[in-house]
Amino acid sequence: MIRSVGTLYAIQDLFEYLEEHSIAKDEFLGGFSKYGTSTAQDVYDTATQLSWVCTAESGQIVPTLIGKEAHQGIDRPAKLRCQLAKVIETTHPIWAALLPKGRSEAIAGFPEEIRQCFDEAFLLGEVNDEVVSWWARSAGVMRVVSQGVLVVTGLRGERKTLSFEERRTGQAPHWQGFESAYAGYDVLSARDAQDPAALKIEVKASDRSFRYAQIHVTEHEWITATNSPESYIFHIWLFDEPQPRLFVVDSSTVTAHTPRNQGKGRWRNTAIPLSAITHPSQAIVVPD
Repeated sequence: MIRSVGTLYAIQDLFEYLEEHSIAKDEFLGGFSKYGTSTAQDVYDTATQLSWVCTAESGQIVPTLIGKEAHQGIDRPAKLRCQLAKVIETTHPIWAALLPKGRSEAIAGFPEEIRQCFDEAFLLGEVNDEVVSWWARSAGVMRVVSQGVLVVTGLRGERKTLSFEERRTGQAPHWQGFESAYAGYDVLSARDAQDPAALKIEVKASDRSFRYAQIHVTEHEWITATNSPESYIFHIWLFDEPQPRLFVVDSSTVTAHTPRNQGKGRWRNTAIPLSAITHPSQAIVVPD
């Protein structure tokens, strides 16, 4: 969406012009082959895609409220920082997912045109209060976005387990995780169609490939699993391919990879690579 820092500068120039003048879309696009170091078409398209401007019924280009918020600042670098912050806040670009990893890690993974934008916004050099505050706010935005994605993915996994278990047993399971976050498992099902004995299922889900997927197990889930190892299993869903894949893993396999409490220290949450507890050949393909 952002082709170059020149496009953002040109949009700044357009906003300054619109503060005191008006111009129609056709006049803008037809009257300028170049606008700053960019093209009028690129400037208009980018500003429109970002919802920074709109075209009124009269044909005039009009700044939006979001656009005005994106162009605060006393000079070009300050406005550039504001533009970048608004892009992150409203569009959640792929490169912005790197922000919570820290400045050096993020810079290393940025596309060149984004790195240049950050450089000219004075976000890569001297560490001062303004720079620290900008990075902290923007990284915080992406942490919230990431958490939201995890919640949605987790709910999808739980719904898939509910459907899978009803087909497997012929009985509708109980969605325990929806009713309480303290049970230590997500779904209460039955062993099979002939055996109604309770089967506790902890559901994990990921959008990552098998190679990079991992599950997070809490101490409470571990305690619940070890208290009833024969009636507790894990459903692990991968949604990285068009057809969801399910891995059914017994509790003892998972708990063998959990840490132990030592001294006065207690673990609360641990990450376990999926490859440590199962194999791709064990996947059950479950179409949506």
